[in-house]
Amino acid sequence: MERWAGQLTQVLAAARAAGVKFERELTFKGLIVSQGRRKRARDARPTMRPEQGKALFRQPPFTGCKNCNAVCVPGEYVFHCALYYAILLFTYGGERREEICGALVTDVIAVAGTILHIEIKDNEYRRLKNSQSERPAVIHPELIRLGFLDYVAAIKALGYELLFPDLYSPTTQSPLGDRYHDQLRPVLDRAGITAKGTGSHSARRGFGNNLKQQGIGAEVRMDLLGHAGDSETTERYCDGYDLQVLYDTILKLPVVTAHLAPMPLRLVPWVAAKRTAPFSQPGRTKEAKAQRRRSKQT
Repeated sequence: MERWAGQLTQVLAAARAAGVKFERELTFKGLIVSQGRRKRARDARPTMRPEQGKALFRQPPFTGCKNCNAVCVPGEYVFHCALYYAILLFTYGGERREEICGALVTDVIAVAGTILHIEIKDNEYRRLKNSQSERPAVIHPELIRLGFLDYVAAIKALGYELLFPDLYSPTTQSPLGDRYHDQLRPVLDRAGITAKGTGSHSARRGFGNNLKQQGIGAEVRMDLLGHAGDSETTERYCDGYDLQVLYDTILKLPVVTAHLAPMPLRLVPWVAAKRTAPFSQPGRTKEAKAQRRRSKQT
């Protein structure tokens, strides 16, 4: 809110400078927090610490749950889906939530001689935050050990476009990451990670912080996180780091999933059967709404 208020204040100032007159005095100053009360950016949101990551990955979705409708209840099944793999990608890759939740199967690049990575770019399911968000996101070997490539191959063989089709419903235009957050929140609560704002973004912050604690310089972290350089030297007069440099960098991250054993691939049943998501609400489609309007008119 504060950022928008500041920008609107600048628009008003430019309008007045151009001679625009207002019937009433407009101001957005009441929405701007004074400098003395403003939090430092690094303190504004929680950061997931390695010990929290270990606690998270000891929960039933990763070690075994009762079934796909009771993922927080301990059991014998591990389901390979967004809930399982997305948080691994955030932890070891630092991507933004929609960058992963809206990724396509074809974005996963696994070509001989090329370091495994996900090409983060615009697609029809989501847009990127800014131009520097478009980048390769290298994949940590822990994901390979835990069957990520087998999962990608299975989803591709079923003909899906989305890397995580279990997040998609044809009856809503809500961001795919919203559905993912709803799935992840109970798991975080069970792990005792209850601070407001914890989730995929706190894992992203944890990724950046863990690299910093390993002595990784800001420029490498910016390329991994999809941040722009802060000077001509870091932004205009150099290319992004090579995949090999980025890969070697993420190998320095603390491994918080070493206790997890690779499990036989098990997709969510309705994804494997290519059925519409059970959380889909047909009554919310445009056609259904139009039908209700017509019914009221007759």
